[in-house]
Amino acid sequence: MKIIIGNSAADEIKENASRLFPINKLLESTDSNNKRKRFYVSTVQESISKLSEDSDRFLIITSELLRDGSGIELIKAAKIINRKSTSLLILTHNHKIDITKAFDSGVDALILDESIDNRSGALINALESLKRKRLFLDPALT
Repeated sequence: MKIIIGNSAADEIKENASRLFPINKLLESTDSNNKRKRFYVSTVQESISKLSEDSDRFLIITSELLRDGSGIELIKAAKIINRKSTSLLILTHNHKIDITKAFDSGVDALILDESIDNRSGALINALESLKRKRLFLDPALT
């Protein structure tokens, strides 16, 4: 499995990867050969290009806003290219979002950015749910 991490400021995310510590720990624990490739992207188009190059399954972790579109657009396109891919959408603000529409678009897990900052456990729970092929909704959104 390869990983796409999407954010409008992808370079900044790559530099601050310690913020995504639970993701790195999960990857280490599930991939002893460390063959997973990570792609940091800032646009939907970059992501689609990476997805189209490879038929392997992807884990897509993206914020809701990218430079040329939305994280939901990215996830919807990814699911068309490869139905086996899994996705985690990170909302930057706790605002009104149609959760049903997000899940219908292919989102497998939905969490708030502040839940990562607050170390609420939502990120770890979301990743564990994805491993078990279950949907996850951050409790802070309910």
